[in-house]
Amino acid sequence: MEVCVFIKKLYKEIEKRIQDDNGFSYREANIGWPSEALSDLGPFNIGECKRALFYKIMGIPCSRGMSPRVRKICDAGIMYEEAAIKNFKNTLYHVESQIRIQYEMPNTINKVQLSGKLDEVIKDGIKKGIEIKTVYGYKAKSVFGADNKEPLPACDNLMQVMLYKHEAKKNNINGHKIEEMYLMYINREDGCEIYYKIDMDDEGYAIITPIDMEGNEMPTINVKDYPSYENLLNRPTTASSDDSRKAELRINVNDIFKKFDNTFSNARASMLPDKDYNLIYTKEQLDKEYHCGRISKLKYNKHNKGELAGDFKCAYCNYKNKCLEDEGIRLK
Repeated sequence: MEVCVFIKKLYKEIEKRIQDDNGFSYREANIGWPSEALSDLGPFNIGECKRALFYKIMGIPCSRGMSPRVRKICDAGIMYEEAAIKNFKNTLYHVESQIRIQYEMPNTINKVQLSGKLDEVIKDGIKKGIEIKTVYGYKAKSVFGADNKEPLPACDNLMQVMLYKHEAKKNNINGHKIEEMYLMYINREDGCEIYYKIDMDDEGYAIITPIDMEGNEMPTINVKDYPSYENLLNRPTTASSDDSRKAELRINVNDIFKKFDNTFSNARASMLPDKDYNLIYTKEQLDKEYHCGRISKLKYNKHNKGELAGDFKCAYCNYKNKCLEDEGIRLK
């Protein structure tokens, strides 16, 4: 089979970039990034795995690197984000982009410092912060509400904006009094956009208002009103996938702080925490996943017939090999 030389060289160049990055970024002591947000929702966890976060805090290099395909997906996301910021800059609304947000998470024994960047600040009467994300495929259908799905943000992205909103409610950010916070999604497949205005109640739960790309607001959602995973687990009937998507958003910002703090305590004591996800479900775990609407009946039946299933976060984790070794499983 003949090889097209320039394509092969391009592929090798991307691989070199990945090797140079080594999948690891130096962090100062007690720094947590918004993209690492994690939360406990009773029988399930969402966001970053606390064991993966532990490895990062301890400075352990990734045991498996990013693939060139994933690297290119990340590059594409950056290009869409830059294009969106350019569009804001071309209007009279633009104030500043990529502003630093750093503060000490409240009630953390380890005085954990959140450190992140908010993509865009505009002024439309009042100052508004905007975090920009891109999606495609099944995730786009979920956040845009296709295939009869109610439009809902992804839990990882929601946690990030909740962390920003927590600080914006109390203090100026880089000199700006940001009164509203938005999560903006761009669909890479067709260029459509959807926005979510994110507020929080006094207890720390999100209040979400979806807005289409023409500015039309949809009914506001208070996630505290959604049934929790414990509620779904105690129901006699199997929950729907929409029930599961809603339960996944029943996040409290104070629990995010607590999970960060506990993981830093593990790191200080050099105590390996339990993993939050499973490469292969046990029968009990599978039954919980199915009953709460987190996996399809097709996947559930396939597993019961011998086809193994597990969390995709484990399957694609950059620390998978290291984690397996710490579980006593050595790979050839």
